[in-house]
Amino acid sequence: METLQIPDGQEFNFFDSRIPKWSGWLASFVVDQQGNHAGVDGSSKSISNNLDLQLLLALRSKCSVIVTTGATARAEEYKSSRFAPIAFLTKNRNSLNDVPAVNSPGTHPNIFLDSKQVELNFLELSIELRKLGFEGFLFEGGPSVLNQLLSSDVPVQLVLSVVTSELSIDTAFVQAQPVQFLNRELSSEFNMTLVDDFIAGRNRITRWVKKAT
Repeated sequence: METLQIPDGQEFNFFDSRIPKWSGWLASFVVDQQGNHAGVDGSSKSISNNLDLQLLLALRSKCSVIVTTGATARAEEYKSSRFAPIAFLTKNRNSLNDVPAVNSPGTHPNIFLDSKQVELNFLELSIELRKLGFEGFLFEGGPSVLNQLLSSDVPVQLVLSVVTSELSIDTAFVQAQPVQFLNRELSSEFNMTLVDDFIAGRNRITRWVKKAT
């Protein structure tokens, strides 16, 4: 585990060079040190910081499509991205009418994918996305559907950012085993391999890989 100093204004470039471009699924997830994925406002905005934003932008710049759920899009008030189109997993397209990305789309067309089944079939979803011409899928969603993705048969990477609210990094945060952060919101049965682990600012960022089962 490394402790890194990223120069102000270079966060995007750092993450762009640190995280390789991928094919298939990569999921992005943010939690606070207590394991919460959302703050008092019901979104991740109140627990994340600028480093998380730059990480997200760098990941979006490397993907060909952003995949999120209707619940996440509503809670986070999703806006369109200049980097890639957004594919919404939703049971009811009309429930997204108040989402900024839907009522004010950007240059990339929105995509709506049916998710009426309780358990999503991510292998079928991968095939559907590839038929639409996409190769690198960035999943941005809550723990329920993320758990489904990580426990599916498809290979997937996970970039997990843990943010401490303390003004300085404490010893427990540095010495904690990375799997502790993974297990707070997500199942412990994914058998994922840790491939990167570093602290920058008040964030501990880890990247995990799970091969196809």
